[in-house]
Amino acid sequence: MKKHYNNLTGIISISAKGTGYVKVLDRKDDIEIDFKHLNTALHGDVVEIVLHRKEKERMTGEVVKIISRAKMGFAGVLEEENKLFFLKPDDTKMYTDILIPKESLHGAKMGQKVFVEIVSWHDAQKAPLGKIIKVLGQPGDNDAEMRAIAIEKGFDTELPSPVEKEAEKIKHGGIQESGNSPPQMRRGLGVVIQKITTSPSAFLLKKEEKISMRLVSTSPM
Repeated sequence: MKKHYNNLTGIISISAKGTGYVKVLDRKDDIEIDFKHLNTALHGDVVEIVLHRKEKERMTGEVVKIISRAKMGFAGVLEEENKLFFLKPDDTKMYTDILIPKESLHGAKMGQKVFVEIVSWHDAQKAPLGKIIKVLGQPGDNDAEMRAIAIEKGFDTELPSPVEKEAEKIKHGGIQESGNSPPQMRRGLGVVIQKITTSPSAFLLKKEEKISMRLVSTSPM
């Protein structure tokens, strides 16, 4: 085992190859963390690391403590192999599958797009355990894919009933003039819809006093 010195704290970034890089304040170069030294650290986590004695041009180290998690929820496809269920995450920076015990499937079926939360991960040599929070739909379905993106970003994918109905009208017939909107849309909810992308379209719903961000999948205009 390499000898080490000096504990440092920083935010870790994980590459698609599973290598970590920790940005430390007052240091010009990132600290490289080999896959075997991640010790359950995930992309965006705040971690404590120890440095190895410099044996090559880039400084290297290993994670010794997870100070705070960037996120614990991941969207992906539920798969099964040898009677074991697991999530294949969409996030390319998530370098491990998530095992789902049968009692934590909550009605989800193999092949569905789902959102899973990690509930336990103490051994870096084993996959984390998770539970299914929400079934999003079928992989490749536009609405399911948009929900997956939204929920991973922390947006609420469920809309109040009047907003859901108006969203369906937008999806199938374009945006109505504000004067034609239902009274509950104009007065009760006080919702302002701002178009922020076009293909597939997404809308930012903002309440007048309390900002609530939600994405509504629509057809391209």
